[in-house]
Parts: sequence; C-alpha cells; structure tokens
Amino acid sequence: MRLLRLWAVAFLLGAFLFKEISVLPNCTLSIFFLITALIAVIFSRRSICPQLFSAIYLGFSWALCYTHILLSHQLPIELENKDQVISGVIASIPENKSRGIGFEFQTSSAKIKLSWYGDVPKLQVGDRWQLKVRLKRLHGFSNPGGFDSEMNGLSHGIHTIGTVRNSIENKCIESHWFSHPIDRIREFIVNTLDQLKLNSNSVGVIKALIVGVRDGITQSQWEALRATGTIHLVVIAGLHVSLISGFIYFCVARF
Repeated sequence: MRLLRLWAVAFLLGAFLFKEISVLPNCTLSIFFLITALIAVIFSRRSICPQLFSAIYLGFSWALCYTHILLSHQLPIELENKDQVISGVIASIPENKSRGIGFEFQTSSAKIKLSWYGDVPKLQVGDRWQLKVRLKRLHGFSNPGGFDSEMNGLSHGIHTIGTVRNSIENKCIESHWFSHPIDRIREFIVNTLDQLKLNSNSVGVIKALIVGVRDGITQSQWEALRATGTIHLVVIAGLHVSLISGFIYFCVARF
C-alpha cells in the first residue's frame, strides 16, 4: 500500500513537471515517450527507485499525450473568423451579459463558448439549435500571475469561442425535458427566483449560492466580497452551504 502511494505521488509529480515545458513536442514524439514509459514501468518492478522514476516518466508522458488529445479538438485555422452554420445543444444555463447572452454550446465534436448579442430569442438549456456563428480559437494572455482564460477553458473542455450572427438560419430544432435534466432544474430555480420580485441587490447573490449562476452579482458586490474575503463562499463553497441549509430547513419544517 505504501509503495502504491509513492507510485501515485511520483506519477503526479511527472504530470506537474509537464507544466514547466515551454514548447509542446509533436504527436509522434509524444507517443514514443508514452510507449517507452510503459516499457520502463513493466521492467522496473523489482526495485523501488526505478519504479518511482518510471512513474514520474509515465506521468509526464501521459500529460503530454492527453494535451495532444485536448488540442486535437481545436478549431482549424482556416475556419477562424468565418461565418458557418453549426448545430448542437445548449449545454449551460444562458447567462446575461452586458449586451446579450452567453452560454456553452455542445456540438458533436466540441464544446463552444458562444455570445449572442442584440435581439436574443428565448434560450433553454438542453434545447438543440441550428446557429450561424463566427468562431475563433480560445487564446489567453501570457501575463505572469494573471488569469489564464485558455487554461480555464481547456479545464472545462472549451477550445473555441464565438458569436452568434443574426440570421434566419438560427432556429430551435428540438426541445425535450429529459435533455440535461439537472441543468433544467437549476434553470427552473433561476426563473422562479426572477419571478418572485426579490430585492434586486440580493437576488444575484441568492442565485449564486443556490445554483451557481453568478451573472446577477454587480461589480460593487464583487468588490465587497473580495474586500471581506468571502468571495470563496460565492464561487465554490456556496453550493455546499446551500445544500446543508436546505437539509436543515427540511428537518425543521418536518419535525
């Protein structure tokens, strides 16, 4: 058991070391690394030190090959900034932006982050749409210490961003209640909260705590959360707090 833990730590160390390289080797060389790493693991069973070094090598090679798999879904360069018609499913609750709506769109081959400006029709998570879009690859800034939007997008399976073009080709193909049922329940809760006419200063925070939709939080509220050190409550821990408080409410109401 102890050896297994050491092996796991060594594997993670190898994957971590992959982040330090500045140039990604080509796919053929990456596959060669992975094959030789597997061979090294097989022939290093009798000694601890070779096993750990093999685990580090395997972790590095696995991260290398997995990165190639992720990048293989990138938008071809020749399709960037060109209008095209695609079809897929709205894979996230549409959130309000400054002049439109933002949502994730799942096609048969990739997940895309789309923005739709202007006169936007009613969008519902789980609905299948045909859209005319203009796409581009997801790129992030290289500023040290800054937010890496490209890494954040890749961690959520998003390789491409784009905007929806106003066109008669935009249409809802089908809508089923059993498509993305969990997100549909979350969307129902958001719509219910909007219909309750709650205090506009608090409804955004309430939606963020209950279902994780944060488009209703104002800039001044974000600044207050950062200043008080409570931003973690809204970004991550809020859903856990809501779950526990809901359970306590049920118990009190029941007994």
